[in-house]
Amino acid sequence: MALHCAVKLGIPDALQRCGGSASLAELLATLRIPQTKQPYLSRLMKVLAMEGLRFVSVTNGDVYHLNTLSRLLISDEGSHAWRMSPCVMLSTTPQFIGSALRLGQWFQSEGDGDGEVTAFMMANRGQSPHTAAAQDAEFNSVFNQAMAADSRGEEEAP
Repeated sequence: MALHCAVKLGIPDALQRCGGSASLAELLATLRIPQTKQPYLSRLMKVLAMEGLRFVSVTNGDVYHLNTLSRLLISDEGSHAWRMSPCVMLSTTPQFIGSALRLGQWFQSEGDGDGEVTAFMMANRGQSPHTAAAQDAEFNSVFNQAMAADSRGEEEAP
């Protein structure tokens, strides 16, 4: 969820605009966050930098740096480079979170594995991702953006 929040707030883009690294104060000046919420950005940045996630690197004085992962999340609209931010946004939709929460149930259910109900269908009233997208405009937009981003990534793969 912290990664979703970082993408939604535009933290990778803000770091890029600051030359690839920024202090907390520089990020606050760049991001559009209400003043009442600004004190909480440091907590989010600490989560993003903690061991295991390593979304950003931190150096002396709490200067945050783009790294390999966070560079993939820059939303450079003019570039044809593979950008993962749409995939992050898709994977954190209620439809996909619900699917993840149903995986245990799916594994335990009987079935031959061919053409059976998926975890996504279990979590979304029997709908496939395509059917759910056809019935929910917001999910459709996120789904299509992620599929387009993934297609660009496959074109660039060796």
